[in-house]
Amino acid sequence: MTESALLLREAFNESVNYMTWSFYSLITAYVSMAFYDRVEVKTRINNYLNKLLFVIAMSVFIPNMYFVSMVFSQKLGTA
Repeated sequence: MTESALLLREAFNESVNYMTWSFYSLITAYVSMAFYDRVEVKTRINNYLNKLLFVIAMSVFIPNMYFVSMVFSQKLGTA
């Protein structure tokens, strides 16, 4: 394999945990907003909990994606 392919493989291996958590949190954020739109009886508590879950999920997603970009920039260099 070429050196760039080895570096790419190494970057994916190091960032797989961050990618997994960011994927799960993105799915959770999507589901919380889907429930927010779908529920017929919209109470304040239900709205608050759906929005809180969305904010928590996005606060997990954003740093994990940042760490993925940091791993790739360290392994492959900046563009």
